[in-house]
Amino acid sequence: MLCTRLENDCRKVQNLKIGIIANTSWYIYNFRASLISALIENGHTIFVFAPKDNYSKSLIQLGVKYYNWDLDRLNTNPIYEVISLFRLYRLLRKNNIEMNLSYTPKGNIHSSIISMYSNIDIINNISGMGTTRNGRSILSKTIVTLYKLLLQKSVIVFFQNVEDRNYLLGEQLSLKVNSDILPGSGVDLRHFDIQYHISPNRFDFLLSARLLIEKGVYDFIEACKIIRSRNFEIKCALVGPIESNKHGINASQIDEWENDGIVEYLGFTDDIREILKDIKCFVLPSYYGEGVPRGLLEAASMGIPLITTEHPGCRDTVIDEISGFLCEIRNPKDLAEKMIRILEMTDSEILLMGGQGRKKMIAEYDEKIVIGKYLNIINRYRTSLN
Repeated sequence: MLCTRLENDCRKVQNLKIGIIANTSWYIYNFRASLISALIENGHTIFVFAPKDNYSKSLIQLGVKYYNWDLDRLNTNPIYEVISLFRLYRLLRKNNIEMNLSYTPKGNIHSSIISMYSNIDIINNISGMGTTRNGRSILSKTIVTLYKLLLQKSVIVFFQNVEDRNYLLGEQLSLKVNSDILPGSGVDLRHFDIQYHISPNRFDFLLSARLLIEKGVYDFIEACKIIRSRNFEIKCALVGPIESNKHGINASQIDEWENDGIVEYLGFTDDIREILKDIKCFVLPSYYGEGVPRGLLEAASMGIPLITTEHPGCRDTVIDEISGFLCEIRNPKDLAEKMIRILEMTDSEILLMGGQGRKKMIAEYDEKIVIGKYLNIINRYRTSLN
């Protein structure tokens, strides 16, 4: 049984109807599939409420009861949001959901509003603040205000770094909300197993993420240019979906970089392992409102050195100078210097550095830690109501 391998007490309690809510089926399948399997193994009936996409069928194959929640994650029209809220409410009421596990901003906000006016318990997960944390727009301020109001109704709010928790709840946790810190979404250490293959590499450096400006894509490109100007021969790659919003890198820009020989764009992949096994170093110069970037965890789990920024969520994944390097935020020159240090390392030094990263993942970021905390909260809370 999986629960015997998880932390603390995983005793079964009464069967619950648990809803899992997010703004894409892709998110739930890629980040919460192992949690779903553990919950089903513990006797709970799992319902997923998310917009239909290519991953909805994969969720059904896991054993969930899937319902399409008609939602546009980029739409900010208030009337549309009210309609989306009532759509979700009807789905939850129809299926007599007892507890919701919510993710992503709209998932958290909509399900929390419903929780305020129903008997549905809720566990929220704040997996980073995105562009909201430093945003000055009315929308950003509205989201933060709603979070502070609605999170007080949660059984518990899981954060992925201390900075986000302090930002929403106050440095002294003045907002009285039950909360805890998770090690990101965790990483499947068996799926992302260590790779010992070093030479020859297909690529020296890879940036894999949603292709947003705030993920540091421009800084990565500028660093690659700087390194080439110093007569280093390097091969760099980009992986990730192109985002069609004001924060995204457009396709024509990527085509230009490819035509200039700066970087190779590999598109989007369902199995990043096939690319990770052929790289020397994983780079993420992000200043986005990260929780803990999953890409960093997956690469480190496979024994690949990391270069990332001294930014909340990112810096937590690296032991500087031991399992990788930390670079300054929005500083392509500093990033280039750290990339050059990787280029100047021997294969054995890279193996040693990557091995230290794997050890850190085993000790701190195993997805079993995340699953265990969810099971413990659900079991203890429901037992207290009996």
